[in-house]
Amino acid sequence: MYLSPEILTISIIVMILLGYIWGRRCGLQEGFRRGLACGPLEVRRQSLSAGYCFICGAQGSLTGESHCYYTVDEDSMDRVELSLS
Repeated sequence: MYLSPEILTISIIVMILLGYIWGRRCGLQEGFRRGLACGPLEVRRQSLSAGYCFICGAQGSLTGESHCYYTVDEDSMDRVELSLS
């Protein structure tokens, strides 16, 4: 069976477009999950280097004691909870 060049060209462009859309969607989802995982760690790193918590304003010490703990609820990945001790 012979395909005309127009149909072949259009089908190749459609396949490339579908691959791009699928890859972008998967990449955005993975980036969002990595951001949720690394976001609290980055806030804590910056807070420790600054000497106080950016969220609650508690003064930290250089002994490694922390006043703020961050947990991510696994059921709803978009919610980050803050608990103070």
